[in-house]
Amino acid sequence: MSEGLRKLIEDRLPGLIEDHTSYRVLQWVFWPVTALLTLAFVATDPVSGSLIMGAPLLLIALTRRQGLGKVPKLILMATAVLSIVPAAFLGRYEASEELSTGLIFFGFVVFLVWVAAFPTMLDKIDDLHHSVRKPGTDEWYRDDRAVHRVLLIRLWMATIIMVIVGGFVAPVLCFAALVFRRRWTAAVAGIACVVDALVSYRYGAFEFTSEPIEIVAGLLAGQQWKQAFSHPLWDPRDQVVYL
Repeated sequence: MSEGLRKLIEDRLPGLIEDHTSYRVLQWVFWPVTALLTLAFVATDPVSGSLIMGAPLLLIALTRRQGLGKVPKLILMATAVLSIVPAAFLGRYEASEELSTGLIFFGFVVFLVWVAAFPTMLDKIDDLHHSVRKPGTDEWYRDDRAVHRVLLIRLWMATIIMVIVGGFVAPVLCFAALVFRRRWTAAVAGIACVVDALVSYRYGAFEFTSEPIEIVAGLLAGQQWKQAFSHPLWDPRDQVVYL
């Protein structure tokens, strides 16, 4: 057995096994949830439902085939824009006491799980199928553009999560952070997500939120912004990577 092959088996194979195992578990969660959402949206409106779920599924297919860094920007933008539609409706329904039914709550949880799992799914697919070994070394790397896109998709989905929660300040600060992209804007957005999930303003007074789903959503979004704060590709002044 050659030295290069031996090092490949010893150094890379355990990581691949771990990646494939976690990827398989992720698939068991992601695809059933995707099927539920697709059926729900298509049953409600066949045209808009097909567009809402078709764009992210096309993005996944293209990522699997050619890598996330080579996917046309139009597909990324379409996925981002269309994801706002169900998020806005769910946020409105979730905030409405008249529509606070078990069905709405179930849809809220399912969409929240999908929003959290979608960028991780893209990340895993791109990592498993498009990582490249540096010539003459045992190091593996990915295209900076793909890593940058995963980061932005994660933060966009974190913003969508805050839209679903139904707040106003946190989503606005998240959108602003995505536009200006500085470390301090990521910190402000992350803090706003956590505060917005834990504290609400009602009837002229602040009170702690008692909804566990909103708390989890805010903490999840805040964690994404915390990672962006220290990510080397977040601030374009540190390293410019085009979308």
